[in-house]
Amino acid sequence: MFLISLLAILVFVQAVIAASRTSPPSGAVVVRVGTSTSGEFSSVQAAVNSLPNDGSARSIFIYPGTYTEKVYITRSGPLTIYGYTTDTSTYTQNQATITYNEGSDTAGSNDASGTLRIHTDNFKMYNVNVKNTRTGVQAGALSQYGSRVGFYGCSFYGYQDTLYANEGTQVYLKGFIEGKTDFIYGRRGLAYFGGNTIAVRGAGYITASGRESDDSGSYVFNANTVIQASDAESGTSGGYYLGRPWSPYAKVIFKNTVLNVTPNKALWSLWNGDSSSVAHTLFADYSTTGPSASGLARASFATVLSASQANSYSISSAVGSDYASWVDTSYLHSQLQLQLARMKAAVITSLVALLVGSASAHTIFQELYINGADQGHNNGIRVTNTNNPVMDVTSNDIICNTGLSSSNTVINIPAGGQVTTEWHHGGNGASPGDGDDPIASSHKGPIITYLAKVSDAKSTGTTGLKWFKIQEEGYDASTSTWAVDKMIANKGKYTFTMPKCIPSGQYLMRHEIIALHGAGTYPGAQFYLGCAQINVTGGGNASPATVSFPGAYKGSDPGITLSIYWPPVTSYTIPGPKVLTC
Repeated sequence: MFLISLLAILVFVQAVIAASRTSPPSGAVVVRVGTSTSGEFSSVQAAVNSLPNDGSARSIFIYPGTYTEKVYITRSGPLTIYGYTTDTSTYTQNQATITYNEGSDTAGSNDASGTLRIHTDNFKMYNVNVKNTRTGVQAGALSQYGSRVGFYGCSFYGYQDTLYANEGTQVYLKGFIEGKTDFIYGRRGLAYFGGNTIAVRGAGYITASGRESDDSGSYVFNANTVIQASDAESGTSGGYYLGRPWSPYAKVIFKNTVLNVTPNKALWSLWNGDSSSVAHTLFADYSTTGPSASGLARASFATVLSASQANSYSISSAVGSDYASWVDTSYLHSQLQLQLARMKAAVITSLVALLVGSASAHTIFQELYINGADQGHNNGIRVTNTNNPVMDVTSNDIICNTGLSSSNTVINIPAGGQVTTEWHHGGNGASPGDGDDPIASSHKGPIITYLAKVSDAKSTGTTGLKWFKIQEEGYDASTSTWAVDKMIANKGKYTFTMPKCIPSGQYLMRHEIIALHGAGTYPGAQFYLGCAQINVTGGGNASPATVSFPGAYKGSDPGITLSIYWPPVTSYTIPGPKVLTC
C-alpha cells in the first residue's frame, strides 16, 4: 500500500507540471494532414520552404498525423517546430510523426539518409516523433549539423545509426531514442542527453562516438533510463553495450542511468575486437542503477567515476557554459526532479516485482452459463492443469493453454444468446477466503473471445485453426476501469453476447484475460486462457476474416508491451484483429 501511495504522489507531481499544446502559437505556420485551407500546408517540408530565408525567428505547428517525407532545414534564422500534444513534458503523448524509409545505400550518405536533417543553427523542436523504418543498413531518423539546437520531448526511431549527432552544440531532453547498432553517433558533435528513455532493439551498441582528436567534444548522458524496445530481437537482454569507439578518441559519459534491461556485463566494447580502438577513449559511468544493473564487470578500459569526477561532466561541460541562453531549461532535470525520477523508477520496479512474483494471483477459466443456465463445472471446457500464465505469444500454448483436459460435452449456444464465463484462482471453483480469487486486483487488463470453426469440437486439435474475434473489452478511461475489474466485481463472472450472424455449427471458443501488471517489457504480459467446446444454433451467414494462433499477436503490439503505471493510462489498444460486426 505504501508503494502504491507513493506512486500516486509521483503521478500527481507529474500532472502538476504537465501542460498541453493543441493549437498553434501565434504566428506559427500550420501543417495539417490533407489540408485544403489557404495558408496551411499538408507537408512539413512545404511549410519550411514557405519561410523566408532570412534572420527572422519563425515557428511551425504540426497537427496530429503521419507525414511520410524527408525534411531538410537550412534557413538562416531561428526556427522552432511544435508538435501537437496533450502533455508537453513528455514524448508519450506526441501525435505528430514524420517518417521515411531510406538507407545510406540509396541516399548516398549517412547524412542524406536522415528523415529529418538539420543544417542550421538556433533550431528547436518540441514533441514530434521522427522515424526511419529502414533496417539492415545505416538509416538515420535525425542528421544534426547545427549549433544551439534543442530537441524537447521528441522521439527518434530507427535501427542502425538512428541519431547522427555529428556537429555543433545540441541537447536532447525528456525524449525517446530507439535503435540497435551505433544508434547515437557522430564525429564533431558536442551533445547532452538528459532525462530520456533509450530503447534497445537488439544486441548492439547505444553509442559510437567518432571524436577525431582530443578536443572539447563529448557525449554526456544524465538521468536517462534504458529499456528493451517493444520489438526487440532475441538476445537483446545481456547483449547490448553502452557504446563502442568509432574513433580512438571517443568520449562518452553516462551518469545516473537506470538500467531496466540487462546489458553486457562489460558495459563497453572495443571496435570490432581491436584493442587499439580504445587507445585514447574515455568511456565512463557514475551511479548506474536499476533492476538490471547488478553484477556488472566493466571492461578494463572503462572508468567508474567518483562523485567529484562525475560533477565535472554536465550540460555546461558538454555544450558550453552559455547553455542557459539557448536551452529550454524547463526540460532540464533539477536535483529534485532527478530524485523524483529515481523514486518513480524504484517504486515501479518494486511494485512490478511484488505483483509479478505473487503466484497466488493467477486464474483459470472453468465454467460456462448460457442465458443464465449453469452448464456445470469444467463441463465442455478444455481446462488447463495450471493457473500459471502463458507469456510467449509465439508458443502453441497461446492457442488454448497447456496441460488441457478432455471433455465429451459440446455446449449449445443460441446465436444472440448471453454467454457468461467464470474464472477462479484455483481449479475447484470459488474460494471465499482467498483474497486473490478470482484473480488479484493488480492483474488489470482486457478480456477477449475468439471462435474457430471445427467439424467436431470434442476431438479437433488446437493447431492450424482459423480464429475470428467475437468480443473484446479493454479500458474505460472515463471510469479508469479495466474489463478484469468488472469480472472481479462480479465474483469471477463475465458476460457477453454471442453475435447473431455467426453461422450455425461447432466451434472452439478461445476466451482470455491479458494481465498487464508486468507488461513494461516483453515478455511480461500474462495470458490466462482456455477453450470451450460449443455448438452455435440458429445462426446467420457471416463470413468473418480470420487469424492464426500463434501469429495474431506480436510482443511489440502496443496492447501487449506497455506500462500501466507510468505514464498514467489514457487509452488502450486491444491486440488482435477487429471484432466481428453483424
